[in-house]
Amino acid sequence: MLYNSIEYFVFFSILLIIYWSAVPRFRNVILIVASLLFYAYWSFPFLIHYCVILALNYPLLYLIVKRRSRGALIGALILDLGNLAFFKYFYFIIRSLEVLLPASYDVTLSQITPENGDIIPVIILPLAISFYTFQIIAFHMDAYRGEVTEVPGFWKYFLFISYFPQHIAGPIIRHEDLLKQLDEPRNPAAVDVERGLALIGIGLVKKILIADLFAQLAASITHSPEKYDPIIIFLGCAFFAIQVYSDFSGYSDIARGSSLLLGFELPVNFRGPFYQLSYQEHWQRWHITLSFWLRDYLYIAMGGNRKGKFKSHVFLIITFILGGLWHGAGWGFVLWGLAVGLFLVVERILREAGIFSKEERWARRENEPNTTFGFRTFKNFLRMALIFTLVALGGVFFNAGTDLNLIVRNYTALFSFSRETIPFGLNSYHGLVFLVFLFLHWLEYNDFRFIFERREKWKAFERPALVGFAVLLLFAISWKAAGNVPFVYFQF
Repeated sequence: MLYNSIEYFVFFSILLIIYWSAVPRFRNVILIVASLLFYAYWSFPFLIHYCVILALNYPLLYLIVKRRSRGALIGALILDLGNLAFFKYFYFIIRSLEVLLPASYDVTLSQITPENGDIIPVIILPLAISFYTFQIIAFHMDAYRGEVTEVPGFWKYFLFISYFPQHIAGPIIRHEDLLKQLDEPRNPAAVDVERGLALIGIGLVKKILIADLFAQLAASITHSPEKYDPIIIFLGCAFFAIQVYSDFSGYSDIARGSSLLLGFELPVNFRGPFYQLSYQEHWQRWHITLSFWLRDYLYIAMGGNRKGKFKSHVFLIITFILGGLWHGAGWGFVLWGLAVGLFLVVERILREAGIFSKEERWARRENEPNTTFGFRTFKNFLRMALIFTLVALGGVFFNAGTDLNLIVRNYTALFSFSRETIPFGLNSYHGLVFLVFLFLHWLEYNDFRFIFERREKWKAFERPALVGFAVLLLFAISWKAAGNVPFVYFQF
């Protein structure tokens, strides 16, 4: 069930009525049922598989919390990573072995792949498997570290993992983000309806108006790079970066807005990552819950900064290679993770050498003269453009995914100037949508302070105006979208 569909609009509207009309003690039960229906809408058989995985994890969590059992933690990691590896990486491993093993093994291995296979049925990737796997692992790791002191009841644990607004594509929530909120009383009068509807509306605008448009532009260029000159190809890379951001941050906004209307606060997942002034800052503002997950459960677990600079650089590269592989089972994702890790390491080395300043901000410093502020702002724009260029060019690997040939074609065309090309038409509508993107991105980068600081002044007409606009926007955009264009991260 896509968030940009009329089905979700109807489902969520009915749920809100039932949820807030129910006796408070039954509200968690209603959310469990809603989460089950939400998953079953995609596939009932895979819902059973999902429930089995959660049921197997629960006694392991009990042993980890009560006995700090290392064996239970290892068992949980084998169960969850094995489940993920089978469904997501089985064919990737087989195809990689075909390249590495002698030719005598090639026939046997090729019979397993879906193109030629007759040994096993085609393996379907379960919905949300990457996200719920990371969430379960984080819970187990936190419990083993002593951060979880009580074993939640099974149904509370079940709801924490399967809570549908964040279930399909994050944010990746941890126990401290939601578990305590499940026990707290929820008063419908205290719900921030305006902010919830505003987030859902902004998310739909990002998805329908911005992401889907830039997806068409990016695909038409990057899937046929031979037709265009290098400037247009770079624009295609930039369009793809904007598409992925608008698509995924739009999903996160809808998830957070939906959750607010149910009385829960989910963590922020994006903070205007393209107005970054360093590559590190970009990743501190992009898919924040994943970045923190990779830091806390991979980078620090391997040793982090504790084993010297060289090893910390190696750990950082390995962390992002694994992060790239988490996104998809293809060498394009691995190369993308490698590129991100290398960019971060190079930037860290330059910062340690004093070539890049350790901290930079857009805002005026105290008592800073206008001329100094103007020059620093100009340098910041150049720095922002450089980082965005690295993000866009690195995105070629992500865009290609499993198609390595597409990477070669894009980079070859990007640096080929003497060939016949065709023009690519952009119009004023594209420019208008881009301006909307810049404005929303600016609001997000500044944590929407421009709006929140003025809420008191607008209080008299804020609720009727915003509620009326948001309901109209939700209905109109959901009807227009009709669920035809899925969110990018649903495939992960």
